[in-house]
Formats: sequence, C-alpha cells, structure tokens
Amino acid sequence: MGRMYLLDTEGNVFGPNSATNKILQGVADFEVTVTGRVWAVSNRTTTSTYAWREGTWDQSGSTNFKMFSSGDISRIALVNDNPIFVNGTGFTKGYGSQCVKDLSAGVDGSVWALDCELDKDNNFGVLKWDPYVKRWYNVPGTKGIKIGAFNEVSAAVLDAQGRIFVSSDTGNQESTTYLAFVKDSRADLS
Repeated sequence: MGRMYLLDTEGNVFGPNSATNKILQGVADFEVTVTGRVWAVSNRTTTSTYAWREGTWDQSGSTNFKMFSSGDISRIALVNDNPIFVNGTGFTKGYGSQCVKDLSAGVDGSVWALDCELDKDNNFGVLKWDPYVKRWYNVPGTKGIKIGAFNEVSAAVLDAQGRIFVSSDTGNQESTTYLAFVKDSRADLS
C-alpha cells in the first residue's frame, strides 16, 4: 500500500513501515518523496544535531534527507515532490504569503491549511489554495488545530476538543470567498 513513516512526540522519525527503525531525530515536521527522500524541519532553531550544511541533501547514512532550522522553516508539505514551505513566522512561501498554523497537501496536489486566527474554542479556520487564481479561500463549517489533506475535496481536521472531522464534497459547495491580499512584514520570504 505504500511506505509509512512515523513521527513520535520526542521528534524521532521511524520508517519506512517500522516503529523501531529510527531514521532521523530532532524533527518537528517532515515529508517523504516518492523516492524516499525526506524533507525535514528541525525541532530546534539550529540544526546542530547533524553535521551537515543546512538545506543540502545529506546522503552519508541510510536516509537521504534535507533538514531545515525551525527558525527559518516551521512547516513543510510536498506537492508532486516539490516542497511548500511555511517560514519561521508562519507565512507560506510562494503560496500567497498566507499566515498558517498547519499545512497539508493531498495526493492530487491540492493544498489545505489552518489559518492563524484562534477562535473562542481554541481552533483555527480551514483554508484551501486555489491553483487557478493563486489565492487562498476560507472553507466554512470546520475549524481545528491539525489538518491532513486527502485530495481536492477531502481533508481530515482534528479540533481542540480531540474530535476528528472528515470533509467530503457532496455537491453542496458554497460560493467561494477569497481572502484579501495583506502585506505583513512577518511574511518576509527572503
């Protein structure tokens, strides 16, 4: 069915298809390409855990990986094996400079996220990237603290109360309201 990789609460990555084969440590977020390369974000602001140049492919061990400092990159997702980065202050790089708390890409290349606006229940709103107009839009009805995209019409959202919601388009899609472009100094992507 595919290769599964696990991230434990201590920042250790295990895999493929193993809960005992530790392949990386000190990781806050990661993604794996179809060829098994690992893009990772360190759970430290520096990448001193490993002796390599940050942001370059390390092929010295059994795992081919590229690690980034959490001070520079906070989240990562892959679309067709190409990374989407969220910078250290929470803004997407190359995807409309949107502030996001979490980010996920579906198998079909769809991109979903959680915005940065915390509601009274400690949840964030759901966003979706429209690749045709290159803008984010709000997905009404569901809020959460963690998101996992399946495809263009389906994503799973975990809310602050521990409930999981799975979206699915049943032909009831509401009209789209795109977010305004906002210039924010924290969105500096250089």
